[in-house]
Amino acid sequence: MAKRKKKRGPGRPRVKLDLAIIERLAARGNGAEVIGEILDVDRRTLERRPDFSRALKRGAARANLKLCNLQWKLATRLNPAMLIFLGKNRLGQRDRPLDEAPLDREVRVFVDQGWPSKSESSITPAPASGDSTPPAPGSSASLVQ
Repeated sequence: MAKRKKKRGPGRPRVKLDLAIIERLAARGNGAEVIGEILDVDRRTLERRPDFSRALKRGAARANLKLCNLQWKLATRLNPAMLIFLGKNRLGQRDRPLDEAPLDREVRVFVDQGWPSKSESSITPAPASGDSTPPAPGSSASLVQ
């Protein structure tokens, strides 16, 4: 009596892929779409099959770890841009517009209304630090400040 082959049922045969290749490609930053194109399978096959999906996730985790290590290395070498980036993304720091930033002192701005006339030859002293009155428009004191 001849042995009968076990039938798998209707449909295509299961795809056999090397999990190490999938993981290595994912570790280089490739997504399921690109890996599927390279290996000639649909990305949904890679995402649906548990063994392929685990290899994709492991590879992506390795890529993220490599990137994080490089960023950390740059930040510890005092790269200002990387320090700002990691501060915002890992520590939740953010830029605040000037109107939201707390001011620890009062700031006064005096606007000069024009140049002093030729008749003003002497320079008047700047007001004392406690004096809150602005200099007269056009006076040379406004130029000293």
